[in-house]
Amino acid sequence: MTIAIGDSATSAGTATVGVPTAYEPMKLKYLCLALALAPFGCEKPQAPIEKPQAPIKEVVAATRPPDIPTLEEQVQCEKYARAFYKEVDYNNADYSSHYNTGMKKCFVAIHSSQWNSGMLWTTNQLYDAVERRIYGSYMWHNDAVKKYWEVEPVECYVKTSGEKKFCKSDYEFEQLASEYMDVSF
Repeated sequence: MTIAIGDSATSAGTATVGVPTAYEPMKLKYLCLALALAPFGCEKPQAPIEKPQAPIKEVVAATRPPDIPTLEEQVQCEKYARAFYKEVDYNNADYSSHYNTGMKKCFVAIHSSQWNSGMLWTTNQLYDAVERRIYGSYMWHNDAVKKYWEVEPVECYVKTSGEKKFCKSDYEFEQLASEYMDVSF
């Protein structure tokens, strides 16, 4: 067995201590570092990460299902919907927008509830936010005598494939309007 410390070495299990050289502390540091990193150096080296060939937007567009609008389409549709909503100036109303990728149209749904002459009026309207055309309307008010589920709407229809389809409840209206909007009223 040979033990070396500094520049001196001996055999037969004995060691002599010589004067350490200037590199002794550095050797000790490298030995400690090698021992500390030993468990991590046993793995196969991994291939370097390659830079994508296509820009991220193209990769996202290629993997996005065709019926989901892009962020740009959603933002543009929201701008049209907000402008339309401000123009019609409903009281106590809110709105939501949806870009329908299949039809390439921007729709806005406006929901309003208000008291008028002692009755609660609920209105849901569906518009093309760009062309300003109405696609559906639901109007209902309560009755002093009947339960709310016994009262049919005053108006309930949605234009589908060019014809008006009439409905008898807010649920039916939402079902018909879902052809245009992916949100409920």
